[in-house]
Amino acid sequence: MHHPDAGAPTPLLHLPPLPRHRWALNPLTLGPVYDHLVIGRALPRLWGADPYLIDQLYDGNIGPLHLELGTLATGFLAHALDAQRHAVEQVHLLDHDPAPVRVCTRRVRAQGYPPHRHVLDPRHPWPSHVRGLDSVGSTLWTHTLPAAHRDLIFDRVASALAPGGRFFGAAVVGPHDTAADLLTPRARHRRALYNRVGLFANLNDTARIYRHLLTRSFGPTAEVHTRLVGAVVLWEVTTR
Repeated sequence: MHHPDAGAPTPLLHLPPLPRHRWALNPLTLGPVYDHLVIGRALPRLWGADPYLIDQLYDGNIGPLHLELGTLATGFLAHALDAQRHAVEQVHLLDHDPAPVRVCTRRVRAQGYPPHRHVLDPRHPWPSHVRGLDSVGSTLWTHTLPAAHRDLIFDRVASALAPGGRFFGAAVVGPHDTAADLLTPRARHRRALYNRVGLFANLNDTARIYRHLLTRSFGPTAEVHTRLVGAVVLWEVTTR
């Protein structure tokens, strides 16, 4: 599926590589350091969303066969695996960057789950055995990717979920949502800076666009819920 504001679809063979930002996102800055700086500080103080809201997304949606799409905010997954130990049977990790996958693997394994790792461009077809998933979570990751290609990624998720499966996540949106007016000058400056250096790619993102993309990828029978908290869009999709 393709969002009409994103321009003409890009042929898969000609997709530019996704950014990795190894100068900022590497084994030294991920894991507990990321938990403290991004989840513990930036999420509530800059973007206006309580981390507990994302914990609730995991607690309410994670299923026996779970895939984590994007492996930056691994603290939420680690916490969910600890809290939902008897509900989760198998964990898959999928990301185009091997560095956060390695960090996430250590944290997931420490919770007693040896994960299945997939280091690949999520816009391209996923392995044939990554099907029938009960849940896919993607937290604080999609806003770091080129906006024009998110519909391709959501299409892959829709194809991988079993009927009744859940796709849930959270992302920082751009300045065009009304909640942007509630951000502090520091937060607005930080978002603009992150977009200039390529850490974010969300200047045109809104909660409405996320809902539109999710509805197009999952179809009219899916149950799609989105809500905006501060500058963070939270979503939950149930396939039918």
